[in-house]
Amino acid sequence: NLEKFVRETREKEAIPILFTPIVRRNFNEKGVLVDTHGAYPLVVRMVANDMQVPFIDLQWLSEAMVLAAGPEKSKGYYLWIEAGRYEKFPEGKQDNTHLNEKGATEVARLAIRELIHLNMPLGNYLTEQYHGE
Repeated sequence: NLEKFVRETREKEAIPILFTPIVRRNFNEKGVLVDTHGAYPLVVRMVANDMQVPFIDLQWLSEAMVLAAGPEKSKGYYLWIEAGRYEKFPEGKQDNTHLNEKGATEVARLAIRELIHLNMPLGNYLTEQYHGE
């Protein structure tokens, strides 16, 4: 229950921040990205609004990222693994929910930009630079 989490966070004198889930890569045959989360993102938005909680719409931000890449290139953000590349996935894997390192890095950048834009205290400790390999 999001409202319970917000109350408990505030009781501990912490600052709650609500995020919508990231978009799943679910294009139909016409290349249109189809929502898979149902009402959940709306509930997050409503709780954030009703309880005056800082809110970051990662669904919208990640949707824009995936749409900009398009149906084929957006596979590069998710766990699309070629057959034979990894011993653990000899048949390969086509996962349109979970991000690979590139996708996770890009979504983290989106979240960081928003935290900084919202002037959240946490934003003072974040940078958009990534020092990974």
